[in-house]
Amino acid sequence: MKIIFFFLAFFCVLFAKPSQVIPQLSVKVKDFFEIPQAKDFLYKDIKYRIFLAKSKLQGANYKLFVSLDGNAFFPRILNLYQNPPKEPIIIVGVGYDSPKAFDTLKRTRDYMPKVLGEDFQGGGGDKEFLSFVQEILLPFLAKKYPINPDYKAFFGHSFGGIFVLNSLLKESRDFTHFFINSPSLWWGEASFLPREIRLKSCPLIFITQGELESHLVEKKSFLSAQSLANRITQESACVAYFKSFEGQTHGSVIEKDMEFALENFKSNPLKGL
Repeated sequence: MKIIFFFLAFFCVLFAKPSQVIPQLSVKVKDFFEIPQAKDFLYKDIKYRIFLAKSKLQGANYKLFVSLDGNAFFPRILNLYQNPPKEPIIIVGVGYDSPKAFDTLKRTRDYMPKVLGEDFQGGGGDKEFLSFVQEILLPFLAKKYPINPDYKAFFGHSFGGIFVLNSLLKESRDFTHFFINSPSLWWGEASFLPREIRLKSCPLIFITQGELESHLVEKKSFLSAQSLANRITQESACVAYFKSFEGQTHGSVIEKDMEFALENFKSNPLKGL
């Protein structure tokens, strides 16, 4: 039970309980994007809600930016746009039929792998959720919109960071940019990672963390985000770029992660490293 007491203290120090209030879209964003009504998908008796915004700037094809925790993150990402996007882009938030910004039970089930230990219950639905992304979501988007095959991003934070990481490990060709933000590597003490990391392709891989959260994690034996980036770089034929945000905690770093991801999803990436 020591691990659970550590993480209770860890959470209290690093961030307050996340707000369950879903942010409102700014008026300005609606001048830049076409935002249809969210669409629900039923997959294996689980309902997912897909939020979507297409830039009013049109083109032969569109960059695709997919974020997990869509209820909370979809409006936050869009609200970062103070000016119209300079390139055609589609922003997608994958969320739930829920009034909550974060549905803890559902995101734990879908994002986290099954591991041993009483402290790590509730996960194990990640394979089915990955199937939803691969078999339902991406084909739906490809059929509905002309997607630029060279610009397909996947963004996740915390538990979502773990799912984006596992998506990278299982099928690195699904996306061209993987943004793995503050991954919860304490889950199962990262026992879900393979002995040696091998990837089927080399997309752009970005791993980020708040400086203050990394200080606490380093005091424990768990794999740190920076160590994860080093492992990917050393064991695969690919490069994982690591970014630490000075003075940021697990919660406060989210907006920095979003800004960083959007900046490095432009035609000239590797900015702010």
